[in-house]
Amino acid sequence: MDRDPFAFQPVRVNGDAPVAVYPRRSRNSGIPAIRDNGYQEAKQKLPCSAIRDWKQTPRTLIDSPVTVRTAKNRKHPLVSEEEKVKIYEGNEAEDERRWYVAKSFFDSRSLVADTITSYDNFVNKGIQKLFEESEPLEVLPERTLAYKIKGEISKVVIRFGDPEFASKPEVAHEDREIMIEAETPTSQKMDMRKFSKGDRTRINWFLNTELSGGVDAGPNSGRGSDVIPFVKTYSRRKSLREKRKGALLRADHGKHGVGKSPNNGNSSLAPLLYRKIDDQTSGLKVKEVLHISPDLAEEDLDGPTGAGDTSVAMAEDSPLRVEEGRPPSSNGARPQKVAAAGLVSKSPTRERKRPKPEGSKNGEDYIDFEHFHNKRPAKEITNLGAEKKLQGDHSNSGKGYGTVKHKKDYRLLPVEACLRGMTYSSPLYARVTMEVHYGSLEVQSKNNESSLNPKLACSQVNVIQEKVLLGRIPVMVGSSLCHLRQIKSSIAKEKGDDAVHGECCMDPGGYFIIKGSEKVIVAQEERNGQKIWLSNFKGTWIASYTPRRKGFSNYNYQRTLVKLTPPGEKDDAPQKGLWPLFTVVIPGVEAIPLGLVLFALGVKNDQEIVKMICYEDSPIAKGTEEDLPGKDIDEVCPVDTELVQIIVPSLNDAHNQLEKAYKDWDQNSFETSKDESDVASYFIGGRSRTKRQPDQRLKQGQELLSTRLLPHIKDSRSKAYFLSYMARIVCFGFLGRERPTDRDDFKNKRLELSGEIMSHQFSKLMSHLQHTVRQRVQKHLSKNQEPDSVEKYVEEKVITRGFKTAFSSGIWMGRDVLKTSGIVFDLKRSNPISALCQLRELRQYVPPSTRVGDGARHLTFSQWGRICPIDTPDGAACGLVKNLALTGIVSCAGAKAPVFDCFQANGVKALESLTLPILRITTKVFVNGSWVGFIELKRTLPLLTSLRKLRKIPATPELHQMEVIYDGVRRELHVSTDAGRVLRPLLVVHKNKLNLNQEMVSAYISKEMGKPQERFDWFLQNGVIELLGVEEEEKALVAFHGADLELARQQQQQPTRIRWKFSHAEIHPSLILGLSASLIPFPHRNQSTRNMFEAHKHSKQAIGVYATNFIFRSDTSGHQLFYPQKQLVKTHAAECLRKPELFSGQNAIVAVACYTGYNQEDSIIMDQSALDRGMFRTQHYRTFKAEERSQHETFGKPCASEVDGRIRSFRTSQMLEEDGFPFIGCNVGTHDVLVGKVGSKAQGVGASCTKEPSSTRLKAHEKGRVDQVILAQNENGKKIAKVKLIETRMPEVGDKFATMHGQKGIVGAVFTQEDLPFTQEGIVPDIIINPHAFPSRQTLGQLCESALGKAVAKRGPQAFATPFTPTCTVEWITDVLHQTGYEGWGSETMYSGFTGQAMEAKIFIGTTFYQRLTHMVQDKIKYRSRGHVHPLTRQPVADRKRNGGVKFGEMERDCLIAHGAAATLQERTFHLSDYHEVAICRGCKQMAHIDADRVPTCRFCTKGTKDEIVKVEIPYSCKLLVQELQSMGISIGLDTEIIP
Repeated sequence: MDRDPFAFQPVRVNGDAPVAVYPRRSRNSGIPAIRDNGYQEAKQKLPCSAIRDWKQTPRTLIDSPVTVRTAKNRKHPLVSEEEKVKIYEGNEAEDERRWYVAKSFFDSRSLVADTITSYDNFVNKGIQKLFEESEPLEVLPERTLAYKIKGEISKVVIRFGDPEFASKPEVAHEDREIMIEAETPTSQKMDMRKFSKGDRTRINWFLNTELSGGVDAGPNSGRGSDVIPFVKTYSRRKSLREKRKGALLRADHGKHGVGKSPNNGNSSLAPLLYRKIDDQTSGLKVKEVLHISPDLAEEDLDGPTGAGDTSVAMAEDSPLRVEEGRPPSSNGARPQKVAAAGLVSKSPTRERKRPKPEGSKNGEDYIDFEHFHNKRPAKEITNLGAEKKLQGDHSNSGKGYGTVKHKKDYRLLPVEACLRGMTYSSPLYARVTMEVHYGSLEVQSKNNESSLNPKLACSQVNVIQEKVLLGRIPVMVGSSLCHLRQIKSSIAKEKGDDAVHGECCMDPGGYFIIKGSEKVIVAQEERNGQKIWLSNFKGTWIASYTPRRKGFSNYNYQRTLVKLTPPGEKDDAPQKGLWPLFTVVIPGVEAIPLGLVLFALGVKNDQEIVKMICYEDSPIAKGTEEDLPGKDIDEVCPVDTELVQIIVPSLNDAHNQLEKAYKDWDQNSFETSKDESDVASYFIGGRSRTKRQPDQRLKQGQELLSTRLLPHIKDSRSKAYFLSYMARIVCFGFLGRERPTDRDDFKNKRLELSGEIMSHQFSKLMSHLQHTVRQRVQKHLSKNQEPDSVEKYVEEKVITRGFKTAFSSGIWMGRDVLKTSGIVFDLKRSNPISALCQLRELRQYVPPSTRVGDGARHLTFSQWGRICPIDTPDGAACGLVKNLALTGIVSCAGAKAPVFDCFQANGVKALESLTLPILRITTKVFVNGSWVGFIELKRTLPLLTSLRKLRKIPATPELHQMEVIYDGVRRELHVSTDAGRVLRPLLVVHKNKLNLNQEMVSAYISKEMGKPQERFDWFLQNGVIELLGVEEEEKALVAFHGADLELARQQQQQPTRIRWKFSHAEIHPSLILGLSASLIPFPHRNQSTRNMFEAHKHSKQAIGVYATNFIFRSDTSGHQLFYPQKQLVKTHAAECLRKPELFSGQNAIVAVACYTGYNQEDSIIMDQSALDRGMFRTQHYRTFKAEERSQHETFGKPCASEVDGRIRSFRTSQMLEEDGFPFIGCNVGTHDVLVGKVGSKAQGVGASCTKEPSSTRLKAHEKGRVDQVILAQNENGKKIAKVKLIETRMPEVGDKFATMHGQKGIVGAVFTQEDLPFTQEGIVPDIIINPHAFPSRQTLGQLCESALGKAVAKRGPQAFATPFTPTCTVEWITDVLHQTGYEGWGSETMYSGFTGQAMEAKIFIGTTFYQRLTHMVQDKIKYRSRGHVHPLTRQPVADRKRNGGVKFGEMERDCLIAHGAAATLQERTFHLSDYHEVAICRGCKQMAHIDADRVPTCRFCTKGTKDEIVKVEIPYSCKLLVQELQSMGISIGLDTEIIP
């Protein structure tokens, strides 16, 4: 008998709202049977492909009722696969329209749009809201005097408001020095791979220039021009004419005339140099305008250094001019080098700030760089003709680099922040108002005269208001505070692309830059506190509600609890008796009976409490407020007797406690009235943890009820209704009518993205800042001084350092607890997929001492289409670390005002106006979990229609993400507009037909819409797509395939059969997968673990092209694939994403065969000829960083006489230049000095050069060729140097490869092409894999990909391997192979490369997409003959970079013992480890002492003569153990025996 997965379905009764029919259960099941109001239980068979939650929770669909027809002994008519294929082939046009919508969805939003939007809401709205909700800070003087003086300060009130970000990330111009040295290889050098010393490009690069127009900057100085300013190329031992081949030089007259200088009238103004660079590959045309001295245009730049001081400055009418710092020298010496503005001086004593040029005026701006837009630096500078010798004054002599002064700071771009090791942040300002209140008492003195002269009269307030810097907030790359958004939008508007100079065009943004490192805030799964949670803890039923926190001081809000405690038998039980009792737990107050709290809130008697909690819903939704007058209240409000039995004992207990409160009131209170609400409040004040005097308990109790009990509700009557509603839910749980809230269901969860996480941390830091301000003001007031400026009390370092510390340490303040891990990670840049998946990752925080159950790890229905079911790690984090699905959307907070306007227009009344007679015949209205009002039942359907119309055409874009849910069983309407809900788009179905038809697509095409977001919003506004959340999707019936809709339409014509009425349909079932899993071809034909390995591991470890701005990146390490390719067989999702950079691999010809035995298990054989042609060739990057840590050390070349070793000294002198950096193109290896440092003595001016031991050296196994040298200043003003090494690597034995199906393998052998098998067509496989790898791993998808890829490579058209597509069958693949002329199963006869004879069996051969992983043998190989040992144990160290030893553990020891290799075992563990000789006295069996003459003597006994002492070979660790035991007073005797 088939199991019915649907326990109950909604039924329509007499035109009423749907009523869920529950199945009856036996009493032994723990849940009593529920009355079904006389209606027969109905069960409905739904198609197997329909998506419905089979959990036993009520289902309603008020706007689309389901007609239920029961048919006994009738099986569900299933659709066969053949019928699905026929229906699918008949609806190919509909399938194309579905993918058309998917493309529109992916075009309208980036993959990290939710993270960026969350941060934008935090900086634009969240901070402002926190300041508005914060309470003023009151500071009282600490001192207490016997009398107060007139005019004395009584208190100080400080208010924070009007926060604003005054500017985007910027950097001061005097600290902005960057120098990049890179090689300028020619085509011949690239071919020969030879690089000579001195061939370098030195780029003085101003990274972030504005786009506004400026002064004379050449012909292309307009907005967004392609001018690259001040890129200087020079070569030592080569003249400028030889270096710049064919440069076009012409004179610039300017406003001063030809050859006249603006300084002294001499003809020293340099001519104008234009150089034009044409990049044939990218179509980029760059023109640079640069003034250069005429003598420098012809002569060599490597001349001697003059004594003058030449500075390069800018005039208002010329881009660059050279000024004289002193009279020309007699020998006519020319400057050694010419550098552009901002270049770091080459002298060992480089100045941090550039000197101001002579002749400059105060505030004069020599050049405005704001009109320049840097596209990219020049790769190679070519001259068009420099034969003509320019005329000019040759009197410019001296040395020094260019100096440029600006009148404002520069814009700081992310790439510059990474290069300089800075934090990409923006200053946050706020308007702080300080009110100083003065006392009103008279002055008392001995002479009865005023001894003080108060500045203000009594009872006055002095107001001080200032705009203060609170701190710097880290800026997310790509957010509204980032410069890239403005720059990209302006460039795209003018030029049609979004490329920015120095920035990667593939960079998605969504990360932070902290001290030069890229950091990611991972989304956190949190429980939705803004709803009533029902739980059962050891028999105690608890309903909890946590309001949203407001401001800074109320950060530690706790939730309100309503408990139903069962009676206990033990003496220490919390409640004794025969019946369970209700208690309410208020933050800061002990448990209070529920009845007392309701009495304190204004409820008059027990009858009213019973009516509020125990009312019985009307089974027929008829009756309005007009029908109520004239009827008895008992008749109108019948009660549920089962609930009354539970609530009555609690009311009796409340009366007993109230009587005690009356007695205490009479004894201690001074009040005359005995109102029941006041006595109950008095009782609550007495139960507070902060005990007060009896006369203050009433006021304290009222304050607790107002500020601690459900603080989001202001009215007392509304609080009573909400509290009684919580008690009613607890009763339902106790009776079994309500299940405990599922904590793993995503409808009960909220995702906290970067904005929410930073909001929690900002609230904590602001609370700390206010505490610091309070202490400083109190310290100031204690000295009886007038308050100073507000800026002196506010310390900006609190917020600035707080965020830096949180990003560095990973300790963040969460919603409830302090989280120590799992929030911040370094951005993984191995390939684009790894970066994007990390930005879309979400985690469930688990405290270290908490054990997670299996329910948190398993997949649930609520994750369908929102969370990728494949991308999760294995091991302890399985199921706790997840990834969003492709169409998963995390909602942002929407505006509530349009929703409440809709409520008011449709007759929703406020909760304060609710009365008991109409409570049971109304619909409760909730907004974000808070009960806000009610509406008549007959007006519920129009309200639902209005809300869904508002969602289609919303007042704000965020309301597209609004959820509208109606629960017909509870008569509740829930509207959710909060942030953190996971939504997904679904196609709207009307009468089992998609609203997405050809007419709709034609109307869409006819519309002229510019932005992609507008195009997708058009589908939302016209009812084609809806964004549904988990809770709303539970009420919907979703069609899986188009076959479901076709079958439903066919059954509508047959009245005797079951009818289905779908409300929505999937865009495509494959969109339930995540980013990495959606790229796998045929994933539904693989084992699930293999898909998980590929999605979570291999795809993120594959080597591809992770960035396009390698010249401006200084990553610690990185890999780049030379020739990446796209897949021959890919999925529709990969096609819709339109991101070719996601493919990190190459298409290889793979044969499945056993060949020579070198491809056993998971090893593979590769073709050497293919590797020589560049297959899987990669380039490895490694960057080393050095810093000038003190003022006594600078970068420089160490003295050769003080470098250890003659050979090392010679290599250092050959590799390093005078500035301490290696020349571009040199090869470096182990122990070579990469960055030299020299220092001077602390005393004395002319101290001699000494070698610095802090020079950066390469360790073992580190080598490469110097590719780039970067010199810059960090945010602390210290100079940092970065040297990038590159190394080209070809695949070799031991490297790891993997397919897209998790079929990983190690290279076992590399054969030449002549030794490999070949087909009749002469095709030689690139890779040979063992056939035994498929049965155990069950990766049948790889076989399908190989066969289909073989056909694609032959015929040309693209083929798709999208999962869950009925047409992608094995028969279809065999037909395609037949059509291309191959055998249907992909096998061919192959011939041996050794003998040339045909092989006996046919070999399966085809094309497969392979990935080279980052696991390479060069990074893991470990060998050692001699090397470092640990100073304590004298065993080899474990560090590979220090030539450490290989670990030899117990398992290796047991293996050698089993093989009988005793000598090998002794050699490994003793002779090559910690071999040691020790002298032992045979008399006392203790270790003897070796004196200075190397003569052993025993200090323990007198028998220890020379003949009694013997030498024994033992491990040094054994000798150390004996000595450690002796230190603890334990003597170990070593018995020896002389073997003849």
